[in-house]
Amino acid sequence: MRSQSKQALPARAVAPSGERQDPPEATAEIKRYAYVRWLIRVLIASVILNGIVLLVLFVTGLMAGQRPTMQLNAAPSLRAEADAVFGKKTDVNVDDLLLYINTVLPLMHRLDDRGAPELPLLRGLVAPAVFDKAESEAKRGAPLAKKNFVIQSLVVTRVDDVVTDNERGRLSAYVRGYLAIIVQSTNKPVVLPYRAEVLLEMSPPSRLNRFPFVLIRREWRIDKAALEWDETRAGDTAAANNAQPKTAKK
Repeated sequence: MRSQSKQALPARAVAPSGERQDPPEATAEIKRYAYVRWLIRVLIASVILNGIVLLVLFVTGLMAGQRPTMQLNAAPSLRAEADAVFGKKTDVNVDDLLLYINTVLPLMHRLDDRGAPELPLLRGLVAPAVFDKAESEAKRGAPLAKKNFVIQSLVVTRVDDVVTDNERGRLSAYVRGYLAIIVQSTNKPVVLPYRAEVLLEMSPPSRLNRFPFVLIRREWRIDKAALEWDETRAGDTAAANNAQPKTAKK
């Protein structure tokens, strides 16, 4: 009776060849165990590779800190070459300077009943602050010129006292001339003495500015104030000449 209550154990299947086969449940367990073993091997290999990479990075960092300092002497840039040629040039081409002043200053003072239509030509030739100041001066005089049909023009006669600053790449000059004002209704011109002190900055020529100068500051006077300015500058020049030490003749 006791033997009958026991459940019969599943017998292993026997292949036609006479070999015994594992039941399906055992086969699935074996496959699962084999996959886990393969996964463990992959994880071990990954840990080893990561350790090697970290070791290489650590050694590379130590070696990089001990590398000697190297200096690369490359060719100068175009900007550096341009500054070397124009910004620190000791000689000033007088013809270029006279042509630039005779181009820029008359355009700044040209005025008629249309206003100053040629003033935009100065963009790029002068600094933006100088252009804005000249534009505001033209706007103030335009209503009066339109009402009385006034024609105003400047004639430059001399450029004196050219002083260069080689370190900063600048030069200053004292401009002399006459400001002619003609009222078309009377046809009687008024010619006033004109004086201006200009400060130019040397810059490489470009497509917008063919001159090697840019006007960065301008101060001008007319009529009696211009003549008084001449006397003041003449006195300053004489005082500077007297202040220079003189060599005694043997």
